[in-house]
Amino acid sequence: MIWKTKDGAEIAVKDMEDLHIINVIKFLNKQHEIKKIEYSKTVDQMCHEDKYGYHHEPEKPVKPKIYYALVKEAKRRGIC
Repeated sequence: MIWKTKDGAEIAVKDMEDLHIINVIKFLNKQHEIKKIEYSKTVDQMCHEDKYGYHHEPEKPVKPKIYYALVKEAKRRGIC
């Protein structure tokens, strides 16, 4: 699996440094928490709007596949 850095470079998870893997896992966790909060606010708003006949189902946030590849690699290395 490939991680694309903010400057556009592509790095295979297996080639990433330990600290980079840890930082990306933290970054993805933080992004997921933000999305969960946004989702919760959307659902709350949707419930209010549903009283007036408006309804659309928001997508529940999920972690990207690379997150699980990073965690697996971190565990393999013993850094997580």
